[in-house]
Formats: sequence, structure tokens, C-alpha cells
Amino acid sequence: MKIVIKRRNSTLLLFVLCSMLFFNHQTAKCEDDATTPIKASVAKVFPALVRIYVVSPSPVGGRIQKFSSSGSGAIISPDGYVVTNHHVAGNSMRIVCTLSNNEREEIEAELVGTDPMADIAVLKLKLNKRKNPNAPLPFALWGNSDELKVGDIVMALGSPGSISQSVTQGIVSNTEMILPKYMRGAMKLDGENVGAIVRWIGHDAIIFGGNSGGPLINTKGEIVGINEIGFASLGGAIPSNQAKKVVNQIIANGRSLRSWSGITLQSRLKGVNQDKGVLVGSVLKDSPAKKCGIKAGDLLISIAGTLVNATVDEELPLCNRILLALPAEKDSTLLLLRDNKEVSVTLTPEVLENILTPIIEFPELGIIGRDFSRVMALVKSRENKDGLLVLGIRSGRATSEAKPSIKDRDVIVAVNGKRVSNGSDLKQFVKEAMDSNGGKSDILVEFERGKQVLLTVIRLGEKSEKDRAVQAKKAWLPLSTQVLTKKLAKALNIQGKKGVRISMVYKKLADENFPLEVGDILLAIDGEIIDANQIEDYDIFSTMVKRYRIGKEAEFKLIRGGKTQIVTVKFQTPPPPISEFKSYEDDTFELNARNLHPMDQENKDKEDTVVGVMISEVERSGWASLAGLKQGDILTQVNNHNINNVKELADILKKIKIDHPKRITFFVKRGIQTRFLQIEPNWN
Repeated sequence: MKIVIKRRNSTLLLFVLCSMLFFNHQTAKCEDDATTPIKASVAKVFPALVRIYVVSPSPVGGRIQKFSSSGSGAIISPDGYVVTNHHVAGNSMRIVCTLSNNEREEIEAELVGTDPMADIAVLKLKLNKRKNPNAPLPFALWGNSDELKVGDIVMALGSPGSISQSVTQGIVSNTEMILPKYMRGAMKLDGENVGAIVRWIGHDAIIFGGNSGGPLINTKGEIVGINEIGFASLGGAIPSNQAKKVVNQIIANGRSLRSWSGITLQSRLKGVNQDKGVLVGSVLKDSPAKKCGIKAGDLLISIAGTLVNATVDEELPLCNRILLALPAEKDSTLLLLRDNKEVSVTLTPEVLENILTPIIEFPELGIIGRDFSRVMALVKSRENKDGLLVLGIRSGRATSEAKPSIKDRDVIVAVNGKRVSNGSDLKQFVKEAMDSNGGKSDILVEFERGKQVLLTVIRLGEKSEKDRAVQAKKAWLPLSTQVLTKKLAKALNIQGKKGVRISMVYKKLADENFPLEVGDILLAIDGEIIDANQIEDYDIFSTMVKRYRIGKEAEFKLIRGGKTQIVTVKFQTPPPPISEFKSYEDDTFELNARNLHPMDQENKDKEDTVVGVMISEVERSGWASLAGLKQGDILTQVNNHNINNVKELADILKKIKIDHPKRITFFVKRGIQTRFLQIEPNWN
């Protein structure tokens, strides 16, 4: 009976095992069949994926700081063109791309052109700087984004969080995604509204910061979008058909080709008894649209023969694209509906320029500013684009010391009676003034603040300096102390005693055979009690010491090891204050350094005597900061040149700024460690 039961169980078990093996085989086969197209499509594009490291300028507090960031991109041609987002690399000072090959090869890149309105930038890899310039370069192909349907499988490739390249999978959620109304005015790139011409491909392939600029691909292994934004778990990609057109224009012309009319379009208002057209929301003063008679409230029916219609906001980007695509400086016919009558006008749009011009830094003045664009001048109600708009003033520099002071948003219009048309003029006038007066000069600056026209005098060539007055030398002892408080005296079983306890002896600064030790309780000097028993009495002992002459001896009453004794101590010459040590300030690398002070060596081992200069200040987000240099570092070498003092540092940095080497290496002592720090500055 038992045998029968066992046989039945064995038969059943064998059946189950066979069924499981068959089921697992079929499941694995199905899964493999399902994932094969995905794996194949990823394999086509992944080798062309790049991680982009960028150093970008950012105006902060009257100076241009430098920040490092990263994003993603894709190689789109065998000669090394890379597509990414404008917000990744459009304002870059330095670009390095890391390939997805086994070597994680790093290649420098240059910015070919950028388009903030479409959030597209094009880079070009410097292939001649590769280890093997003739090695073939992987690249990806464009796909047709118009073929995408909701529910289609897509993959997002990129470098989220600046980690190594990766891929996530999702489906298309929306092919015409736009920003909600409350976000349209808030999301801008260089003054351009994000979404004015873009309807994103919404998808749920997971993306994070760092995925920006990376490709969205279909199951054919084609780029169908450039990932740009994310909302919670939903991502948004710029359609490939739109991105490809912008990329081709940038490669051919260095910029996208668009025109400016001065019109803002809106979808038709509810309740309007019309079934066609797009609403003209505003017309800027002195714009081409204003000149040809277009008015706010008109319904725009057709643009150069192309019908336009915007019942809902999702249709606006299409209308904007048609308007912006009109040929600049050429006549185009627009058909309007005004008071239920059709009106035809001839529009001659201008070349579209960036709303925001580049930030310019003026180190001698201690300010940053920018030239006016056409739109900026209109917004500021200015008759022309002359002048420099001040955006920030650096504390402690020439402009900040002027009376009356120049403020943010003021406009500099003249220097010493010469009209300032732009930032180049201002730089030239400042240089002329300094060159003609040995590097120092007072300049008369005229600036506008609203409707006011003000004058001020700015003194060039002088910076606010710390007080460097030589201090009178008084007696000093090479030690630090703490007050013998009542609680401390009780804990040491010497209740009622007053004085100080030695907490540190500066052995490298002390005379030979200096008799005092750490832990000594000092009670009196030459019979005078050290009347200190509260924390507030911390300066009583140092004041008593300073009353003596340098070189004089005195008898110290102290407790050591529980026993009271008298020790003769000779007062020493104090080391000079740090303020008297020579220093050097470099505006290019944005660091301050000084010669080493004897106290800088005190915490080091007896055998560890460091030669170099002390880094006393590193401007946040300057080149030295990006290299990793920190306040308190002892700089000992620059590009293998030993640095013994600030004069040698000034000389080597001056030579570096002439020679423009690709890399600069700092060798520093930081605590008990040494380290090499390297930076590759942008010399443009």
C-alpha cells in the first residue's frame, strides 16, 4: 500500500516538474520574444549615447561664478555632431562628453549653436583629440515622431544623476503634451517661454535630472524625441521631427532661422462667435506687427496662405511655429478678421535675436551687466539699444565704493563724456583710463535710474584692503590657556585657587628649554595672583604678560602634578600678525593666498615642515574652486613648479595666463594628506 502511494506521488511529482519545466520554457521563450526588439533597438542607439559634463557661467553678486553640471546627449553623425538640450550646454564655457564604449572615452566638444526657444543645442566632438582620431564613431538615426501613438513602447536613454549611461522603458502617454497655464510664464530659458513652439511627447519611462538632452527611442532603434522635462513620473520629450529641423539649421547656419513680428498669440476666447483663427493677444510698440497695423484683439486667419486655428491651447505651438518661420526682411501677407471683416496686411518681420544677451563681467569695475536686445530695450521703454544694463555689483570693489552708488538695473550710458553703446565700449573706455594713468584712474560715469540721469565718480585700480598697520610688539609666551573656573578647580581638588591652565604649548615657536608644560596650573607672576576664575576672565593672563618687556624673566607660581613650585620663564618676541604677511589676489582663478605664518606649522609633526603658501580665500564657483582648492590648503606646487612664497605664485600664474595650458595642476597639503587638484579652464 505504501509502495503504491509512493508510486502515485512520484508520478504526480514527475508530472508537476515536467509541467513546470514546460511552462518556464514557454514563459522564457515568450519573454525573450517580447524583449528581443527592445534589446535590439537599445543596442542600436546606446553606443551613441554620451554623458555631457559642462562648466557654465552664472552671475552672482557682481561676478560670474562657474558651476559644473551634467546632462545627456546623442551622437547623430559619423563626424561627431551631438544633440542635447539648450539648458544642458547652451551657455557652456567648457564641454566634455563621455562615450558609452568600454573605455568610457572622454572627448572635448565645442558648442556649434543653440536655440533656447526649442531647448535644443548642437555640439561637435573634437575628434582630432581622441586617442585614435580615425576610430569609427557610433551614431544614432532620427525616427519619425509623427508616427508615435499613445501606448507605443519607448525607451529613455541618458545619465540620470550624472551616473553612467542607462536606459528605462515606458509607453507614450500623450503626443501633444503642453504646460499648464500657471507654469508657462514661470518656465523660461534665456527669456524665452518654454513650450511656445513645443508640444512634448509625454511618456512614463523614468527620467531624473541628468537625463535632459538624452534620446527617447522607439522599438526600431530610432530617435523619436529629446528628453527635456519631467512631472512626477511623467517625462516630456521634444519631438524628433521638430528637433531634427532645428539641429539641421544650427549645423548649416550656426543658429535656428526664425523671424520676429512682435505678436503674442492666444487661443480664441470662449463665447466668441467664430470657428476659425487665432487671437492676437498683444502687439509690441515699434514692432513689425505694429507698423503694419495689426492690433490686439484681431483674429489671425492665415499666415502667408497657411490657415491657422487655435480653439484650445494645445494648438498654439503650431501657430507660433508658422509665424516664426516667416522669412525675415521679406514681405508676407497676413489675413485678419477685425469687427467681422477680413483685413489683409503686409508684414515684414525682422530677424529674431535672443531676448537676453550674454552676461559680461567687468573686473576693474566690480560689476556684471549685459547689452540690450531689441525686446529688452522695448521692455525698459528705451529709444534704442545703447547703454549697459547693470545686473550685479561686487562688494568691496570700485563701483560699490562710489558715491552715489550704482545699483542693479541701472543703465550706464557714458564714461568721461563718451557715450556707451554697449559693453565693448565700456571695457574700452575703462582700459583707456587705466592705461593713461598707470593703472589707477578716477572716471566720471553717467547712468540712468528710471527717468533720472545721475553722475558718479568711480576710482579704478584700488581695492578695499584690510588694515595692515604694523602692531607694536609686546611680550608673548608660546602657549594657549583656559581659565581655572571654580568648577574646574573643584574637579582638580584645588578649590579656592585662581589662575589659568596651559592647554597647548607651541613647541616650534618656543625658546629652547622652555619650562612650561601642558597641564600646568599658573597661579601667579612675580607674586601677583592671576585673578581669573570665570570664563569672562579669559584675557586677564594675556594682559599681565603684555606688561613685561621682551626678554625679561619672571617667576611663575604653578601647580604641576599636584605640587606647587616656582619656575623662571623668559618672555619672547611674538610672531608677526598674519595681517603683516604678504598676500596675493588673483582675479582669473579667484583665489587669495599669503605667505606662511609660523603658526601654520604649529600643528604639524616636528619633521613635517611645509614650504608653500596658505590659501586664505577661494571665491565660490571660481576656477580655483572648481579645481577643488579650499581655504586652509597649503599650496606647494603649480604645474610641477615649487611655490615658496606669494611672489613665486604670482609669477607662475602670470605665465600660465599667457601660455594658456590645457590643464593646471595644484599640489596641496591638506591636513595630514597631500593631493593633486586639476582644472581645465576656458581661455576664451
